[in-house]
Amino acid sequence: WYCRSCWAAWYGTQPPAARLVRAPAPRRPSQGRTGSADNTSKDVPWPSPWAVPRAEEPHHGERPQAAAAAAASRLAAAAGEPPEALLELCAEVQRLVPWLHCEDMARVACAFASSAAAAAPGSAAACRRLLQAFLAATAKASQACHCSAWAAPASELQMLGLAHGNAHIEEHLAEVLAQLAQHRDAALAAEEIWVLLTAKVAEPRLFTALEGLELETAPPDAIAALVCAAAHVVASGVELGGLPVRLARAAGRIVHYLPAPTLARLAEALASFGALSAEALAALAEAVLAHGLSKAFSTEDVCEVAVSCASAVAAGAVPAGPSGAGEGISVEDLLADFCVQALEEVSARTKDDRYPPLLVPGARVSLRVAVGRARRASAGVLQEFALHLGRWRVWLDQGMPVDAREEELELLDGGERPALCCWDCWRLTDALYCVGEGDGDGAQLCASCWRQRYSRGPAPGEAVDVRRQPVRGTRGDLDAGDGGVSGREAARLCSSLALVALARGRPPARRASPCFQDITGAAARLRRRAQEEKPFEGPSRMSNRDGVGPDAPDVPVLCVNLDRSPLRLAGMQREGVRCGLRARRFPATDGRHRVVRRSPVQPYQRRLTEFALRWDESRPALGLALTAERERHFVGYVGSWLSHSRAARQAVEEGSPFVVIMEDDQVLSPDFNAVVQEVIDRAGDSLDVVILGSLDWRMRSLQYAQRRKVMQLRLPCPGAARSGEERHVAELNGFEPPLHEEKTYFLYSIGSRAMGGDDYMSTGCCGVWGYLVSRRGLQKMQRSMKFMWESFDDVLQAELQGNNRFTAELGQRRLWAVWPPVVTSDGKWPSQNSGEDLDMGRQALAVSPHASFRDGSLQAPCARFCLGPDALLPPAVVASGLAEPTLALAATSALLWSPVEEVWAYAQSSWRRLFDQRAGAGAGFELRTQMQLRLHVDRHFFDVATEGLTWSWTLLRAAFLLGLCAPSPVVLRADPPEGPPMHLQPLSVRILAVDSPQLAYCPDAWFRDLADAAEDVSIEAVGEAARTLQGIPTRDLAAELWQQLPRATLRQVGVQLVHSPPEDLPPPAAGRRGLSFFANVTAPSPGLVKAICTQSRQGVSVVVTGRRLLPLLDFLAKLSRVRGTVPRLAFAGANPFGSCLDEGRSSTSCDEVTEAPSPGAWAWLRGLQQRPELNGRQCFVVRELSGSRWQVRVSLDGGLLSDLDVLAGNLCVGWPQPWPPGPWVYGPQLEVSAFWRAAAALQSGEALEQGMKELASARPPATNAYWLGLQPTP
Repeated sequence: WYCRSCWAAWYGTQPPAARLVRAPAPRRPSQGRTGSADNTSKDVPWPSPWAVPRAEEPHHGERPQAAAAAAASRLAAAAGEPPEALLELCAEVQRLVPWLHCEDMARVACAFASSAAAAAPGSAAACRRLLQAFLAATAKASQACHCSAWAAPASELQMLGLAHGNAHIEEHLAEVLAQLAQHRDAALAAEEIWVLLTAKVAEPRLFTALEGLELETAPPDAIAALVCAAAHVVASGVELGGLPVRLARAAGRIVHYLPAPTLARLAEALASFGALSAEALAALAEAVLAHGLSKAFSTEDVCEVAVSCASAVAAGAVPAGPSGAGEGISVEDLLADFCVQALEEVSARTKDDRYPPLLVPGARVSLRVAVGRARRASAGVLQEFALHLGRWRVWLDQGMPVDAREEELELLDGGERPALCCWDCWRLTDALYCVGEGDGDGAQLCASCWRQRYSRGPAPGEAVDVRRQPVRGTRGDLDAGDGGVSGREAARLCSSLALVALARGRPPARRASPCFQDITGAAARLRRRAQEEKPFEGPSRMSNRDGVGPDAPDVPVLCVNLDRSPLRLAGMQREGVRCGLRARRFPATDGRHRVVRRSPVQPYQRRLTEFALRWDESRPALGLALTAERERHFVGYVGSWLSHSRAARQAVEEGSPFVVIMEDDQVLSPDFNAVVQEVIDRAGDSLDVVILGSLDWRMRSLQYAQRRKVMQLRLPCPGAARSGEERHVAELNGFEPPLHEEKTYFLYSIGSRAMGGDDYMSTGCCGVWGYLVSRRGLQKMQRSMKFMWESFDDVLQAELQGNNRFTAELGQRRLWAVWPPVVTSDGKWPSQNSGEDLDMGRQALAVSPHASFRDGSLQAPCARFCLGPDALLPPAVVASGLAEPTLALAATSALLWSPVEEVWAYAQSSWRRLFDQRAGAGAGFELRTQMQLRLHVDRHFFDVATEGLTWSWTLLRAAFLLGLCAPSPVVLRADPPEGPPMHLQPLSVRILAVDSPQLAYCPDAWFRDLADAAEDVSIEAVGEAARTLQGIPTRDLAAELWQQLPRATLRQVGVQLVHSPPEDLPPPAAGRRGLSFFANVTAPSPGLVKAICTQSRQGVSVVVTGRRLLPLLDFLAKLSRVRGTVPRLAFAGANPFGSCLDEGRSSTSCDEVTEAPSPGAWAWLRGLQQRPELNGRQCFVVRELSGSRWQVRVSLDGGLLSDLDVLAGNLCVGWPQPWPPGPWVYGPQLEVSAFWRAAAALQSGEALEQGMKELASARPPATNAYWLGLQPTP
């Protein structure tokens, strides 16, 4: 979206009227009801901090991988045996499919195909079910139609949907449906529907809009995209009525006009329609043959078209009439014959590893003809294929994109490109020159960048030998020399031929027999090469044959390593030899090599870097770019994501049912082999992803693991105990949680708090140091991780454990971890995503979060003060107000929360939303994270934390409600429910009344958030408030914390004392908005009312707070008697940001229903006979001693702390209450007019309305508990 002037600057013309978009009028948060009237569904009490996952039943067989291979061999040999034996073997193999290698699947399928004529009806059905299970287990789940331009709107739709619920999704759907109904354009429909499907919004209503489309006149590429979209929804079990029939017929008419890359995806889509699409598939098979199997299609595409044709035959009800290919050739015959031709083509590729040079992303091409403004012979790099357009996106060397048809492009250099890029400009080039170690960082530069750096040309002796490598599309999932067919492709192709043979009751043509042998032989060679050659030979070598342990699992163990990181690889090779691994190096993707256009602007987030991406790869989105500080970091994140995805795909293409993927800076446990094998044996049929060592220490702690245990393993873990980090934090907390001893390894569920996850204890990232992935787990990752809205490990954790409509299609998701961890890091390598290891190298001390804590904040003295119970034990309230320990803790916590950002400050309307937002606001310390966790498990700490923040957030929320704000420059495609983002204008805050000297204690803390969120703010204490605060000593906690935490974002916020009376103050300066604050009013005096009226006449808004509601009603009554114009009441009621620190908390009765004491709980003492003066005092439960005796900590007279040994019967532990409460629990939401009626009733001595009575008694007295906001009357 551009304004008129920017459009003219960009395009050189004035914008056409048809492109005009009416911007919505700015909206402020709602003001019509009480201050909490604009809450959303997020303002509900927090759930229990410890979610208990469902326990899983382990597999009880011994070595199921070996059992699966043996059963498959028996089944292949018994394919022609009596039905009873065959049925039993089929059932056994189907049960073991999760452990079955693709080579074994291919051999079973070949046996079924050869004996199809002899199969009895009962056994044939069992064989078909088994073959269908093979195809389901080996299918790709990637999105068929993808485009980089869709990542941004899809990501934004998900973000707003997660933040604001289904209402936003429904609103967006309604807009799309209205647009489709108005335009009835197939191309527009295809793009809009696929954007929604990319965001995982698959609504059947989307396809009702297609009923009115004229498919006969629609563009062929749009029809193909719509067929794929309908198939995407049908595959998830949604009924679309007669639409698939219409789409299949339309597809049959246009297949001959479609480019080759579209046909394979279209075939898969048509196959999901079953026999309804048989005729369309027959026409598609003819189109594929017309293009030429041997020159236009990858092996994967050939196999997928064959699988689709076979699925149509196996579905039955194939039309018996002629196909159109010639007299006497039925549709079924044509489909079956195509499967045989595909088999022959793939068989030929296994013999000489020939592979046609195809147009694939990353390859260089030139234009055969002029396309748009691009001239003929212009050269560039392919970015991606847009199926909905039927065109390739090409980024020309001139920096201009162009969309061209396949026939308009010519492949350059035989599909090869240089293997290295310049370190400055990132261009892949044949000529690079190495900077000497004495002159720089060892970088390799192209001639142009060399001249820019040295003002001279490079010398011949400085040249680097740059090899060239082919760009082979999906063959990038395998290594050179792996053969012409993958294990997965062999299993799928052989299974499809077997399905056809069983459906027709006769084996394939005789010429297919040697082809079966070639393909199964190729799969066997690839399997042997993956397990017996790659780990020990060539560039992927990481292990010694003689050193492999006897318990090494029979699955690939891949170590992801960049070519530019040989030192990391050397360290991992030593680890592999030490632990007896059968591991091999996996060449990681250097994100720079995928760049087709660098961002032309700074900051680069305004126009993201463009990458060459295949149809089955995820697309980068803005969220990932916002995570990365610089463009090279963003490119590194993309490279990391692609590397991990490619590694998993390579193992599955080789045929393995499982794969272990590791990063190259890890330390391994000697039990690594045994643990991986035990996990596969016991959980192979149920696992998706198992983290072998979590990144964040909290998520690999014994407490977290035991709380979320899902399966106990049999392998002993001698000496396993709490980590040093866990013990240190327990010491800070003042208690150790009760944990039982673990004698064997076990699996536990990793939670998430992103994507709707409710596991608040999963504050960290699970990481991808080392993890085990199953075939089914990879399918779920492909289905759900469509775009890169964060780093790979964060998205993996959120997608596999999030709880929302966007992850519901995955069904049951299992992201597990093993305890004790068998993979960890010593933290001495910086992140290779950003390339910092190139110039930093291995460090003497840990520099990353991996070895221990990510920083020293938990070793600082303030950590013990913030996390321990000592500051909460003395009474919170004394005669002069809040006690000093309570004030100090409130101020310290207020200073340590993550900084406020204006992009989200306007949307906060309750404590729940504020603390949830701050949990993901970044800029975190370890101490901050522990404080966030303590909010959920310690109600007292939460109460004190709100006391520290109530001053800033009362003023912030009031300023937004009173309209002291302006639209933010942030532009979204759709408005959130709160309206467009707003930011505060420069503020002049005047405190005119305050009931205690608390504000003088540490103004840096009380007003820190206000100063962060407002563009410019000044704070003055005027008149009576200045006299109240004068002479009160101020504590400079910010300076104290700076000494302990130098990286903390702290600022000094001064409160200027002005002794002039309010009526003598001038209006706010030009360009500033005024806000006057009367804090905790107890008895409104005539002077107070006069001051408020004076402020109103000066155009200043006013917010008045009280610890109780009645003084505010009394104030309104006095205000109503003022002659002349009075300010307008904008809002009133319970303050959503009032402090939760109840002044009467310490007087809680000890007669309430109680629960058993536990370490870390708060209790009240009762029934003490030797120390009766302590009865009724609050204490902190430290630990259980023996029998029924407990050690507790209590505050004595004078504030001294003492530990006591008491009986369990002397402790009253109240049932935990949910918190923070949503604002509506503070009484009913009342109209503003109700407060004027209540004020009149109070003035005349009448009774208050029931709703007002409930509101007045809804919450106990506390700082800023109730409020009202007044606006100047125009």
